[in-house]
Order: sequence, then structure tokens, then C-alpha cells
Amino acid sequence: MLSKPLLALVCASLLASAEPNFVLGFDYSQWLFDRFRAMATDSSGAIYLLRAETTPGIDGLQSSVTKLSADGKSILWTYQFQTEVSRMAVDPSGGVYVTPIRGDGAVTVAKLDARGSGIAWTSPTLIPPPQPSFPLLAVDAKGRGYTSLGAKLVRLSADGSAIEYSIMAAGAIYSIAADATGAAFVTTGSLLMRFAPDGSVGFKATLPTASGQRVVLDANGNPVVNTGGGLARFDANGALISSTAFPVGSTGLLQASFALDKAGNAYIAGTSQSAYHPVKNTLAPCGTQFLSVVAPDGTVLQTTYLPGADSIGTPSPVVFGTDGNVLLVLEAAQSFVPSRPSPLSSGPAHPTPVLTIPMLLSLSPTATADLFPLACISNAASHTFGPVTAGELLELSGNGLGPEQGMMPNATLQTPYPTRASDVQVTFDGTPTPILWAQDRQVNVVAPWSLNTMRDTQVCVTYRDVALKCVSWPTVGWTPGVFINYSTTFAVALNQDGSVNSAANPAASGSIVSVFVNGLGSIAPEQADGALINLPLANNVFAATVQALVPDPLSPRGLGTKEVAAEVTYYGPAPFRVAGISQVNFRLNTNIGVTYRVGVAGGFSQGFRIFIAQ
Repeated sequence: MLSKPLLALVCASLLASAEPNFVLGFDYSQWLFDRFRAMATDSSGAIYLLRAETTPGIDGLQSSVTKLSADGKSILWTYQFQTEVSRMAVDPSGGVYVTPIRGDGAVTVAKLDARGSGIAWTSPTLIPPPQPSFPLLAVDAKGRGYTSLGAKLVRLSADGSAIEYSIMAAGAIYSIAADATGAAFVTTGSLLMRFAPDGSVGFKATLPTASGQRVVLDANGNPVVNTGGGLARFDANGALISSTAFPVGSTGLLQASFALDKAGNAYIAGTSQSAYHPVKNTLAPCGTQFLSVVAPDGTVLQTTYLPGADSIGTPSPVVFGTDGNVLLVLEAAQSFVPSRPSPLSSGPAHPTPVLTIPMLLSLSPTATADLFPLACISNAASHTFGPVTAGELLELSGNGLGPEQGMMPNATLQTPYPTRASDVQVTFDGTPTPILWAQDRQVNVVAPWSLNTMRDTQVCVTYRDVALKCVSWPTVGWTPGVFINYSTTFAVALNQDGSVNSAANPAASGSIVSVFVNGLGSIAPEQADGALINLPLANNVFAATVQALVPDPLSPRGLGTKEVAAEVTYYGPAPFRVAGISQVNFRLNTNIGVTYRVGVAGGFSQGFRIFIAQ
């Protein structure tokens, strides 16, 4: 049986929790070429694309830069390098700067001529740090190039003939931005630094967090840093103006692409393998790629899943066109069909999981954009999205799904959870389903036990008797997910004595612990939708197992793991909880820090950990 503290933890894991006046709407999509590396625009809106080629050149592989018209419909020119290029930067007038990768390890910066027909200049050779690294690259409005050599910042003259300064920062440089005066801003491990136009240090500002930093400048030349955990805005003197934290669990925003529009709104492209919360005014249903737009005051203007993106893609670069449209490059899903032809590629002739071709996506401010109120359906325990099963506790996320103030209905052993709460009703193939929580951006439900898991299901939300757009969602016979303490990998668990497992109250090595699992499939005898499990206890139809993933000394370099079955002493519906939550008791492996997972009928939950006494 779940104790009161444990019930609170389960509820917390379930509750991680209008008409828009700012909306980016779909503009166009088209194929790009494969092996895309980088994208930039100039003041005219022309689009520059860096590609890594497969043909060997003088030093390793070759690269090319292609210039497209501002509307993306025409190729203006393509320049083929005889070596591989690691970075590209473009100045406002369309000057293209690159850092070729040389076989001898030397670092140089090269600039293309205005027509893309040749190299205008190549900088003096720069001395690399002891350990090889790809130098960063930035350029200011006067055409002066900035690059990094480990912790050293180097500025080149506008004609590339001279090194104007070479100065050490306070650590390895993560990113560079330069303003119109020639002042340079860099991020190091924990600092934002400003270097004056003459190379002297202007200020050093401590960053709120130190992971995945990227600095860009707003229209006034003030630096804004994506710290990995949020946005930090500074004034010209290095004083912190504001700090906005990303939502808990939004690990997909770490090291994500990041840009500012003329109004100072931050556009952050990210990726996450679990359902991202909260979405707002989304243009597509659930996926791993998303774009979040954050106003200077920290208000989230829009967070949308990106249509057509592949589930294994990386965060998209973000640049702007002249009409305010935002351009992104995404790895396309196998089912992707572009909205218009491309001058670069007609797409993969034989799509395979091995080869994916990027697409160029343009989003423009569109007040009448077609939005998805119901964006994503995910397992309420693991927060991962995918097929759903009968009796599974689910999170429905989106925008305008219910009241602004959340409401949690009650249930007793005699009365199940209601199928209507705060004027919210959810149906699966027309069958109303019990509601555990109802709020604007998240509704928690239990999938009906009558759900047909042999075909897709239609999920519909009604709020105040107004039907929102339905979504078709895949189903499966089971989809195990272990309840975890939100934004961690540690399970909501009980120690052998019934106390809540925590860092302050770890389990004894070799003792028995209880975890709580969702999506294990049918139970017998059948239970009413939304009913609490009473005595005598029902049984899970499918047997549950637990695996410990322990270090494998026989794996290459001893870095792999092997599966070791843990002793399961009980599995079945959790007493006095809503039918659909299962309890699994198992004996801990003696190793500290081992990852476990629950299995059923060949499927496995996400990995989780238990606090174990040293």
C-alpha cells in the first residue's frame, strides 16, 4: 500500500505541471542536401549553407558553401573547398568566413570573395593549443574575424592580413559574439567576459550556471547567455538584468541553438527524448524537436513542436530572414513531405533509417496559424511519449485544455474518479475516461480498460462543451514506465520497512524495495475505469521482471554493462490506488549506483536508480 508521503511523491510526478498574441506559423519547408554543417544569413536575408562533402580533398574531406536567395528558391552560387571546413560565419554585407581543417593541425581563417568564386584572403597561421580543437569563429559588422585557440581569443584585421590581438581568457572559450564597435564577448566555464576593441578586459560576470553556454547580442549590443539552465541577460557593464530558468526537466535545451530577434525575444531550439512541458501554441503534435520563444521579461510566448522532424535529430540552428521569419534546419522524419520543391535536393530516393536528409523550415509571425490544442500524450510515470495501452495513466499536454487553476478530483473505494472535471472531458474512441487532474496545459487521465490495442485510437478533449481538435494515437498491449521523482532518474520507491526511499533515507544493500509502475497492461479480474484497487487484490495478466544493468568487465575497455536478473518478490496492482498503477517489489543488487528497469512481455521501462546506503 502507498504511504501518504509516497502518495505525495506520485502526485508530484503526475502534476509536473488562450488566444495567442504572438504566434509563429508554418511558412514553407523544402529539402536540403545531406551532410549539412551550418547556416547563416546576411542583412539582405540571403541564406548561406555549409556542407561537408564525401570526396577526399587535400587535407581529409572537402566542404562547400552554397548561397541561396532570401526566399530559399534559387541557388546564387556554390564554392567548393579542397579541404574540410569546421566553422562558418557571415557578416551583414554577405562576407563569408571559414576555418579550414588542415592536415598539419595549423589554424587559419579564410574569406570568400563577394561572388563566391574564390578565396579573397587567408589569415596568417595561428598557433594551436597543445591539444587539437576546432576553433570558434565570429565576425563583426566591419568584417573583423574572431577565433579561439583553447582559452586564447584572437582578432584578425578586416583584410585578414594581421592579427590585431591575441589574449588569454579566464578559461576555455565556449562561444564568441562581437558588436559593431569591435568589442568581443566570450563565455568560459563560469564567466561572461567582455574585451574592449583594443583587447583589454572590460568586465567579468559570473554566470548563474556553467553548462553549454552560448552568448549572443541584442539590438542594443547587450549580451544574453544561454547558460544551459536558462537565459541570463546582462547590461553593457556586465550587471545581471534578469535570469530566466528553463522549466524543470527541460534537459533538451542544454547546449541548444539560440538566437535573438530585433525585439530581443530569444528563440531556443531543443531536443528531448521525453514529452516536453509546457508547450504553448504548438504547430505540430508531440515530437522530440521543439522551438521555444521567450520574451525579454521571461514570458514564454510560444513553445512548439517542430513539424516533420526526425526523432533522433539534434537541435536546429536558428537564424532570421529579413521579414522576421525564423529559419531552422531539421533532420527530416521518414514520412516528411516538403511543402515545395527545393533547388538543392529532391529528397532521398530510397529513405532508410541510416540516411536522413535535412529539411529547411521557415516559420513566420502568423496570427491565424493552425495550432494543435492537444499536442502530446505521454506516460505519466516515465514522461516518455509513444503508444498507449489500456489502463495506463497518461499526461495530455497542450494549450487551452482546461481551467488556468488546476483541479484534482477525488475517488473512494466506492466511487471511481469522474469522467468530467472542471468542465473537461476526454474520450478514447468516444469512451469517456477518468480524469485525475485538469488544467489549461495538462490533463491527466487513465486510458479506458476497453481500449482496443490492435489499432490507433482517437483521443478528443472537450472543455466547456467545446470540442478541441482530436489526435490519432498508436496503441500497444503494454508500455511500462516507472514513476520517478520528477527531473531525476531516481524512482518513487519504498524501503523494506515501508519508509520512503531518499538520499537521506537510503535502502540497505541487498534489501527489498518497492517501485510503482505504469502501463503493465491488463489485470484480472477486470476493474471499472478509474476505480481504486480494493481487497482481495487483482492480478497483473503479464508477469513483471526486473533487470539490473551492472558493469561488464569483459566489454571493450570495461565500459559496457550486462543484464542481471533481480529477484522479484511481488508484482501486481498497487493496493488502494487507481487501477493501472502496479507495485513491483524486488531485491537490490549489492552494487551502488546500479541502473534498474522493469520488464513485461519483452518490453522494458526507462532506466531508474534507487538510493542505496554506502
